[in-house]
Amino acid sequence: LWVPTQGDDRIHAVDPLTGARLRSLNVPRDQCKNVHQVLAMADGASLAVVCEGDHVSPGSLLVLGTDGAVKSVTAVGTFPDYIGLWRTP
Repeated sequence: LWVPTQGDDRIHAVDPLTGARLRSLNVPRDQCKNVHQVLAMADGASLAVVCEGDHVSPGSLLVLGTDGAVKSVTAVGTFPDYIGLWRTP
């Protein structure tokens, strides 16, 4: 389970059975302000991260590796707060 925290703009891997924090990733603040949601991608090695931004300028969508490496950054609308994926069976 991946859990974002605002203020420190970090993403934490948490064991859903025990609640134990397994590790944490720093989100680059110059590319992501106010991390809001994290979605694990089907490849198991990437995370889609929604960043609210400053609520005036566009926020961003980051794709991060589970090692914290930035794979891509895309500016999106003002104050985004959700990402969903359509997966076909």
